[in-house]
Amino acid sequence: MRIKRNLLRSAFLLTAIAALAMGLTVGASAAPPTVAAASRSGPPAAALGDFASRIETLGVMHYPNSFTEAELTASGVTDVYIANPADQAFISAVRSLNSGHYPVKFIGTRRSYAQLDKINQRVAAASAKLRSEGIYLADSYPDPATGTVKIDIWKPEAAFISKLASFTGHSMTSGNYAAIASSVLSRMFGSGATLGHETENHVVPASRNDDFAPFFGGDLLEFPGDECTGGFNVFNQHGSEFMLSAGHCGSGTVKNGVGGPIGSTSSNWHSPTSGYDVQAIAVPNAVGRVWLNGTTHAAVSRAVVPAVGSSITFNGYFTGRKTVTVNAVDITVENAWDPVAGYFYNAAHQVEGGAGVDNVCVSGDSGGPVFTPSGGTSVKAIGIILGFNNGTGHPQACFATMITAIDSAKSLTLMTS
Repeated sequence: MRIKRNLLRSAFLLTAIAALAMGLTVGASAAPPTVAAASRSGPPAAALGDFASRIETLGVMHYPNSFTEAELTASGVTDVYIANPADQAFISAVRSLNSGHYPVKFIGTRRSYAQLDKINQRVAAASAKLRSEGIYLADSYPDPATGTVKIDIWKPEAAFISKLASFTGHSMTSGNYAAIASSVLSRMFGSGATLGHETENHVVPASRNDDFAPFFGGDLLEFPGDECTGGFNVFNQHGSEFMLSAGHCGSGTVKNGVGGPIGSTSSNWHSPTSGYDVQAIAVPNAVGRVWLNGTTHAAVSRAVVPAVGSSITFNGYFTGRKTVTVNAVDITVENAWDPVAGYFYNAAHQVEGGAGVDNVCVSGDSGGPVFTPSGGTSVKAIGIILGFNNGTGHPQACFATMITAIDSAKSLTLMTS
C-alpha cells in the first residue's frame, strides 16, 4: 500500500469572504492567502488532530455533497477540500468548530465526498470482473487533490499479464502492463478514477483474556477455530446489546481466553460482495468502555471520522496499543483473501494508519477497537481492525472499518459512557 501522497495544491482557493470567515489573511495580489498563525508556540498536536477530525466527521456526516476531505499537514494547518465553495452553511459550521482559532486553508476540488464515494462503490463492485481480466485491485481511495478515485493494483505476475493480454488483444509485458490496465480502468470508470500505483502489498485479515459481564471492548475472543479481538459495543434499534468484531473470524459461540462464555454470533455480514467484514455478537451485558491494556480501561465518548495526518490508536489483543499516523480515510481494500472461507472479498470504508510501520497489528488483532489517543479518561471510537499489509513478508500498517459506516449501514448505535 502507499503512504499518503503529498498532494498537489494546484486547485483553486476559496473566496476572500470564506477565508475571512475562518480568520485567514487575504492579500490583494493573486498570491494564495496566508494562513493566520495560531499562537507563538503553536497548539499541541493532539488538539490540532482532534480539530481536523471534527471537521472530517462534520463533512462526512452532514455536508457530503460539498465537503471532500480534511487533512492535517506537517506544518499544523488543516487543509479542507471542498467541492462546493458556495456552501456557506458548511463554511459557517467549520468556523463554529474553530474555537481554538487553529489555522485552516480551504482548497477547491472537482468532486465531493458523496461523488467520490459513489465512484469508489462502482470500483469495488467491478473488482471480480477486473480480476477475471487480469487486473487485481489492491485498494481504491478518494484523492481530493485531483478529485478522482485513485486505484492501486497488484504488481503484475505472469498469469495477470497473460489474462490482460487475452482480454485486450494487445501484446503485453510487465513494462506496458500498467499503461494498458490504466486504459481499461478509464474506459470503465471515465474521468472519475485514475490509476495509482503498482504494489506488492496485499491486505491480510489480522485473524484481554478473561473478561466477564458487563463486557468491555477489546476482549480476547475465542471463536471455533480462531482467535480474534472484540471491538466496540453497540445497541440495535430494539435496544439489544452486541459486541462488534471482524466477520472473517468465523461465527458461533464465543468464549474468553479461559473458556468463559461471552456470547454468540447474531449477524455476520462478511461475504464476497457485502463490503463489510463485520459481525455482531449478542452479549448478555455490555458497557461503553474499552480496554487500554490488560488491566486499565476507558470510557467511549463518541464516534469520530479521523483526518489524514492525525493520530490513531490500534488496540488488538495481541499487539496492544499502537499509536500511529492516519494515512488515508474511507478507502476500499480490494481482493483481500479469506483463507478459511476460500474467497476474495472487498472491505469498504477503511481507515489506514501506520504505512511503513511494522507490527501495528498482527494475526489475532482482527476486530479490535481503534480510537483516537486519550489521556486515559475517554476515547473517541474510529473503527474495528480489519488486517494489515503483507507485501514485505511481515505485518505493516493496519486497516480499520469505520464505526460511523458500520452503525449507519447496519442501523446500530455506539454504546458510550
